[in-house]
Amino acid sequence: MFCMAIPADPRIPLIQGLLTRNSLSYRWLARAMERDNVSITNWLEKKSAPRNTAVFNAMLDILQSYEQNIRSGNHEIKVSRLGLVQIPVYPGLSAGVMNSTYSDVAVLDVKDWGTDRERWGRVVDGYSMMPLLEPGDIVVFEAREWSPGHVVHAFDDGCDTVKVAVRSGTTFKLRPINPDYEEIPGAKMNIRGVAVMRIRKEPHDVTDTKEYPHGMRYLFAE
Repeated sequence: MFCMAIPADPRIPLIQGLLTRNSLSYRWLARAMERDNVSITNWLEKKSAPRNTAVFNAMLDILQSYEQNIRSGNHEIKVSRLGLVQIPVYPGLSAGVMNSTYSDVAVLDVKDWGTDRERWGRVVDGYSMMPLLEPGDIVVFEAREWSPGHVVHAFDDGCDTVKVAVRSGTTFKLRPINPDYEEIPGAKMNIRGVAVMRIRKEPHDVTDTKEYPHGMRYLFAE
């Protein structure tokens, strides 16, 4: 099994593009965010990563607000989230056997829930979570504590999957919904986050979005 590291955050080139377009420096951005210039530089130069990647959303907010204010003749920086936040979306989340397919990375505007928890999207690839999740669905995960029955994003050594987390003695296991697939022992796995949204493309260019503020759950009939 060939595994790859998660790629650099896709918001970084967006931030760098806004800085260049408006002739702004990393130091300017650090002052606007009331952050240390060295940290901002290292994060944007990909020399290190912030503990909470939601900081990239704050950078985008400040830069986009600055640009809008310049165009309107107002030079004050006023951060407005406008009810949306941008998150990265990675393809190839296995709903079958674990994999690590990372290629193109996109960004997606989702509702801003007023939380600093990190969120990210993954595109489902596989049938182990049918009928709850279908191939092509975008699942948005949030970094939060899980409890039994939560649909979770789990990984091991760079490879990942989406399954239902259930208790197994003192640890847990990852259970598919589709009985044609096998459970995955959780002893060596790490749960990264809990599913909080499912976005599905329907016929006639219709988008069906379901939100799960308390986490997506699936209860098995034992």
